[in-house]
Amino acid sequence: MKKMKPEAWGQDIKRAMDLLRRTKENKLRREFTMEENLLICHCIVKYEWFAYEFFFKTLTPMMKGFVNKIKNGYGAEVSCHDVTTIAYTEIYNGGRWTRMNSYKGRCSIFSWVALAASQVITPRLIDEGIISLCSKRTTKNTSLTLKSMKNKDERQLLIDLVAPSQWHNALTCVYVKDMSMGEAMRELGMTENVFRNTLSVAKKLLKEQLIAKESILLRRENGKVVNLVSLALHDTSIVTESLDDEGCDLDRIHNVLDDDERDFRKDVLNIIYPGEPTKMQWHKFVFDHAMQMKWSTEKETVWVARYFDNVSSKELAKQLGRRPSWVDNVYSRCNKELANSIRTWWKL
Repeated sequence: MKKMKPEAWGQDIKRAMDLLRRTKENKLRREFTMEENLLICHCIVKYEWFAYEFFFKTLTPMMKGFVNKIKNGYGAEVSCHDVTTIAYTEIYNGGRWTRMNSYKGRCSIFSWVALAASQVITPRLIDEGIISLCSKRTTKNTSLTLKSMKNKDERQLLIDLVAPSQWHNALTCVYVKDMSMGEAMRELGMTENVFRNTLSVAKKLLKEQLIAKESILLRRENGKVVNLVSLALHDTSIVTESLDDEGCDLDRIHNVLDDDERDFRKDVLNIIYPGEPTKMQWHKFVFDHAMQMKWSTEKETVWVARYFDNVSSKELAKQLGRRPSWVDNVYSRCNKELANSIRTWWKL
């Protein structure tokens, strides 16, 4: 493709190229404004060579993250160029740029493209036979869903598969005693980093035990026979997975991600929100993702007011002419929908 010579660039393209350059060099210590996001989107659609620059150069760290997740989750080797090509051609859509044309600038252009890419890469690789949803269960392509099990005795029965140790204690605090991370840290006398690492290892050990067992049949008091392994271990290679209750607290989704997923998230968020503290990056990502949900104006108002503005249910109900219980129900549903969408996004 023919690239315009710099002397032929207009002010808009010069500005857009400068934004990409500073992003690649990690010199842009802030997120893009809405105007800048829309400018980048406009240049992607209008100039083929600019789109190539954006996808195949600026987004390289993000695409490498996708490559690592595909390798860890499916055991498949794909090149960064191939993954980028899939994302580009699918989003390009024969020159129609359907996804880009629907972009309104309400969230980061990087977040928008990353979400679109995550939705098209895996299906394309499945269609081409490069990866399979019927892959062997591993600790990388499964997730624990213990908190979706209502019976705590059943949870404890599974946790006891891990020998008594600090790992067993960490699992008990989180899944049986339902402690927050702070409470579990105090209970076990651990720092945050030590607790995170301990819990990560503990979950891996438990997954290994469950995968090895394949099935643990239990007859409940009502006579129903259930397989506890099926209840506690879900295949995350299927992107339509249901979300464990522990993921409904959006602030703690990162606490239940595997180490490689945390690294991937860090790389992606540093591109989307350069120069921001990690916690601020995460909150902004959650907000940007929320703005992409197909909620009604009323649902969006409830979520923003409750999650970001900390408006009480009673006060918000008065403003909307609703009951507080209605506000709570809507907010809860929004959080679950959003958490499910975010978890699916990170799982590819």
